[in-house]
Amino acid sequence: MAPSEIEDNPAPVAPTQETPPTPEAAPPTPRQDEPAKTMPDPRDIEEGRDEYRPGGFHPVYIGDVYADKYQVLNKIGYGVYSAVWLVQPGRSRT
Repeated sequence: MAPSEIEDNPAPVAPTQETPPTPEAAPPTPRQDEPAKTMPDPRDIEEGRDEYRPGGFHPVYIGDVYADKYQVLNKIGYGVYSAVWLVQPGRSRT
């Protein structure tokens, strides 16, 4: 065969098998017989004075004033090693 004949008559190509697209994984749905799990409100969790140790946990209570300037309004979150408190600059105690 001459080179021009090969270019004009390419060999047949087997059809490719395309993999059908997979649907996106749906989030798991809760089972009807299982009660819903709720997280406790961070404001309801108190570490308490029993947990206080010098150099570690420092007890904070709503209404406390720090540096004669910042008044604690609310507890807004917590983690393993710390809590996050909402404070506002306020009037000094003096």
